[in-house]
Amino acid sequence: MKAFKRTTAFIIATAFAVVLTLAVTADFSAPATADAASTNSKVEYYVIDEQIYKTEEFGSVADAWNKAKSLYASYSFSNVKLILGADWEHDEQLVIEHNKYLTIDLNGHYIRRTRNKVQTKNGSVFRIEENAQLTVKDSRPNVKGFDGVKGGVITGGASTNGGGGIHIEDHGHVVVVV
Repeated sequence: MKAFKRTTAFIIATAFAVVLTLAVTADFSAPATADAASTNSKVEYYVIDEQIYKTEEFGSVADAWNKAKSLYASYSFSNVKLILGADWEHDEQLVIEHNKYLTIDLNGHYIRRTRNKVQTKNGSVFRIEENAQLTVKDSRPNVKGFDGVKGGVITGGASTNGGGGIHIEDHGHVVVVV
């Protein structure tokens, strides 16, 4: 089978007409297998020299998210990485707080904000506060998942005061790694 690459551009807009364009290049040469993934979600934390300090596993993505938030709140670690082991549906906006850094590996899964299917204030899936950074990657981009889409997905946001998927406040940052 011949390998090929596809480049896709994503546009995220907020109610304030701030537009961020992310160019993503993905390699579709070798399909991943769904049974290669753990059903446990993991949190990795790193020290200043970017060496992994510890990995913990959790039975639910929500528990892993709570652990990741508590770790980056401690300022002891330079980066915290959350690796999804399952799809995650929730009804709250996920906030990356001021001056915090978090990496999320979708790992072929989706994060879906349910918000009872109503457009609401602060209805985005993620909010990136001032000087905070969210890095999104997908280590299993060829796994067919949400709505037949290959790879991880962030979906379900609908906000009356900002972006639906990821709302980025002034001087906030989003990095997409493929």
